[in-house]
Amino acid sequence: NEATIEIPKQTKPFSLAPTPSFYEQDLKRIRMIHADMMNASIQVHARNKVAEVTNEYNRAFRESTQLLNRQTALQTQLNKLLYAQKMEISKRRNDHALEVALAKAHWQKRNDTYEMQMAATRRANLSAHNQCMELTPTEAKSVRRTLEDLVDRVISRGGPPEA
Repeated sequence: NEATIEIPKQTKPFSLAPTPSFYEQDLKRIRMIHADMMNASIQVHARNKVAEVTNEYNRAFRESTQLLNRQTALQTQLNKLLYAQKMEISKRRNDHALEVALAKAHWQKRNDTYEMQMAATRRANLSAHNQCMELTPTEAKSVRRTLEDLVDRVISRGGPPEA
């Protein structure tokens, strides 16, 4: 019976996983260093690229701002020139209207003076003519009645023709 009970032998566990050699450990270390260097290089490259793009953006923004400032200045200058032109045109129109009004007033004054002189001359001629043809009041009345009768006859004959 003793033979039936077996006592297990003490054995050491044996790993089937290969133990890394120095070459493999060195290769793994080199690959980790290489990965760290690549990560650092990528980050530096990304930082440099971001800095480059940021500088390009800032330059474009400055140029855009300068162009906008120039456009604003030119628009302001144009508005000033347009306003000055409108004021000049308005001033010239007012000056022209004033000159026309002064010339018209001068002409009217000369015309009134001329008409007054002509009226005075006519009155002088008429009074001289009347002095030559002095009529008595009865003669003047007779002449007036005769002229009125003539006017009435002309008016009555000048009516519409009878059909």
